[in-house]
Amino acid sequence: MPEHPGWSASSARAVPVDLLHAPSPRKPSRRADAQQWQNWRALSAAATISRRGAERLTPLRHAIDPFVGGATRPLLACADATFTNRTVLRDLPPRTTLIGRIRKDARLYALPTAEEENHGRGRHRCYGQLRPTPEPWRRDESIPWTTVQAFAAGNVHDFDIKFIQPLRWKHAGGERQLSLLIVRPIA
Repeated sequence: MPEHPGWSASSARAVPVDLLHAPSPRKPSRRADAQQWQNWRALSAAATISRRGAERLTPLRHAIDPFVGGATRPLLACADATFTNRTVLRDLPPRTTLIGRIRKDARLYALPTAEEENHGRGRHRCYGQLRPTPEPWRRDESIPWTTVQAFAAGNVHDFDIKFIQPLRWKHAGGERQLSLLIVRPIA
């Protein structure tokens, strides 16, 4: 985001942390009636940390849009595995990319090929063949590592990466096209 409203360029390029207090609703006592427990369950479901994170991305997107060039600038959100799930991926605002960590045993799928399409019969097919999980791809030496430089821990380091796309993640991504970035540890 620009340092000052109306500026088209500045040294600031990101919001490093967006902090929002997200307390859990107070649990009713054991002697509470059924209605109180039902209300608590509904409030708890609405107040999960991933739900609150998904809701927070839309105001961030709207905060960038009014700036000069903001409507075309992508919003990049980095998240840990808590936020890399169906709740957040389903509600991503337009021009927003989520960079998140997933499990090394996540079941990923290829996009359906033309032969796999339903051709007018039944529901539109979203998923193609089951692909390997991230861990076998990391170990697969037939896929070459690419070296990139990035700033981390106060220095510029060379990182080895593998970039695989397009993929779909049935459990969380739905019909979104996803990319898998595998980063080899530097130590």
